[in-house]
Amino acid sequence: MGKIIPFEALCEGWGVKIEGKYQGAGNVLAVEVSVRPPEPGDIIIGVVEGVDRHKNSLRVCGREFFLNDEIKIKDLGHGHTTLNALESEDVVKLKGRYSPENGFVAETVNKEKKLSFAIEKMKGKIEKIDRNTKTFLVNGITVSINEDTWI
Repeated sequence: MGKIIPFEALCEGWGVKIEGKYQGAGNVLAVEVSVRPPEPGDIIIGVVEGVDRHKNSLRVCGREFFLNDEIKIKDLGHGHTTLNALESEDVVKLKGRYSPENGFVAETVNKEKKLSFAIEKMKGKIEKIDRNTKTFLVNGITVSINEDTWI
């Protein structure tokens, strides 16, 4: 059983780095939560569930991310590419800014190396905590913990 600090000690507004497993329905089960000072910029790393080229969007962690025309998309070799080069099951790193009003607005998308196992990662601020369900919101994605989660 993990824990360095108890879940009850987490506070809204704290900066966190999350590593976990996507559970479906927009929920990530955290394996590890690292508390850190809030930093500018937010990150989501996950497996692409779908690409909608007509809407210029990606689906990652159960959320649809709309990409504007100016967004920079990079391939594995860090060269510039387009949304057409991304497919379901690719791993991507979305860097951008999150706000409750606008959601997560990606500024860059980097294609990442696929691992033999899928793990989602996020960096952002705790927006909301539900003590009853042991969940909190980071970058608009629900993060849940269990007795094996390290905080």
